[in-house]
Amino acid sequence: MNSVKRATVADANSLYKQAGYSGRATPTDLLYGAYRGHQCVSVTRLQEYGGQWLLRNLCTLPSERRQRLALALCRSILIDIKKTVWVFPLPGLHDLYEQAGFRAVPDEQVPEALIKVWLATKKKYPQSQAMVAEPTGDT
Repeated sequence: MNSVKRATVADANSLYKQAGYSGRATPTDLLYGAYRGHQCVSVTRLQEYGGQWLLRNLCTLPSERRQRLALALCRSILIDIKKTVWVFPLPGLHDLYEQAGFRAVPDEQVPEALIKVWLATKKKYPQSQAMVAEPTGDT
């Protein structure tokens, strides 16, 4: 059975390591994971910037990809989180985030608190587009 819940730093970093991913979770991150039984199979980090969240380092184990786990994880986060959530996805992931409830916005709409991170992302991935989602859960 699959479930989405808050993940631990140990679960997140174990998954990142298994997947050969460079992201690393810290105790200050808000972590969410998709679990199959007791195993974390997809995870992401949320970091707070100026009262808004930035979703980072979404990763799914290679053996679990193409099963819509990342989509379910993003949708669950938007139900649970009560603040605006931003993401600066790799260009090939825009459709995934749109399906989850994010919408692309022009660069000038990126909040001041996130500009530094956005500019670094844009420099590394020029085709990336800032995306935002408002919480869908009860406020």
